[in-house]
Amino acid sequence: MNTLGFFIFCAASLVLCRALEAPPPPYDVDLKRTEAILEWSSHTHTATYTVQYRIRDDGEWCDLRGCVNTVEEQCDFSANATHLYGAALRVHARQHNASSPWQQSQKRVACVHTGSCSPEVVVMVSPGYLSVLMDGERSDQSLQREYGGHLRYSVLYGREGHAMEVFCDGCASAVRVEPLPVGERWCVQVRYLLYSQPHGSLSKHVCHLIPQSERERDLYLAGSLAGVFLLLVALSIGCYYFIKRHHTHIKEYIRPCGIPEHFIQISPGQPLLDPSAEPQSHDLISSMVECTQEEDVGATALSQSDHPTPVEEEEQEEEEEEQGEEGGVGYRDYEGSGFSSNTSMCESLQM
Repeated sequence: MNTLGFFIFCAASLVLCRALEAPPPPYDVDLKRTEAILEWSSHTHTATYTVQYRIRDDGEWCDLRGCVNTVEEQCDFSANATHLYGAALRVHARQHNASSPWQQSQKRVACVHTGSCSPEVVVMVSPGYLSVLMDGERSDQSLQREYGGHLRYSVLYGREGHAMEVFCDGCASAVRVEPLPVGERWCVQVRYLLYSQPHGSLSKHVCHLIPQSERERDLYLAGSLAGVFLLLVALSIGCYYFIKRHHTHIKEYIRPCGIPEHFIQISPGQPLLDPSAEPQSHDLISSMVECTQEEDVGATALSQSDHPTPVEEEEQEEEEEEQGEEGGVGYRDYEGSGFSSNTSMCESLQM
């Protein structure tokens, strides 16, 4: 009896220990080649499995919806594949409240698994065209490794703000989109073609302003300068003829209404001119000849005798009468004046 009880106790203890023991971890954890499915293998068929993901290496692990406490040995995450691009996945087993260590997949979620990737594109602008290059270093190479030459590209282009059109299907990794009009903004997009069918999503819009060539810029500058020059010439000629035809009206228009006060203000010591006085006419001296000293003295005496006294006037009349009686007509001689009848005063002085 004691022996039977001992064996029963041992069997129960063994069963209890097996129940509390953690299940073995999954193994061969890996992603399918071209599908959004994580697969693994296990030594037990009574455990449940939970899958977690992490986008960044320093991020937090989160449960993958639809793959928590599942009894299947795979996880289909195609519904969330677009948001899981580049994520790392791991899985563990759980049985009787005991969990196994986590096992991580060696591969990350790639384009070949999501089916929603777009190529990385580099666009360079030149006068009249855009050069489109597929950036292999930044692009996911999983599709290229899996499908090789069956993977091509479709390039779309269009004006900014307008609908996009297909420029070429089945293009290579380098395409020149031309001809494009200068002075406008043009955009391009690229998507994968797998077996001549669209695969994944379109890349981002890349837009550039198409510039002019150096020759076109030089011609435009030369034309602008020539136009400005001709305009200036035309304005100059027009102003010349306008002034020539209407110069009298222009002079009347710009003539002041009166003489400004500061024009008639004379410095101290100078006589003040009366602006209301009428202008006087004067004889114009055309030439002058130097006179002798005697002529200068006679001229001075003559100028002094221009206004004789009454007594001198009577004497002058008597002399004229005496000269008339003698029958001779001659020049007057002023005594003491130094000016004789046969002496001329600067005959060359012309008025």
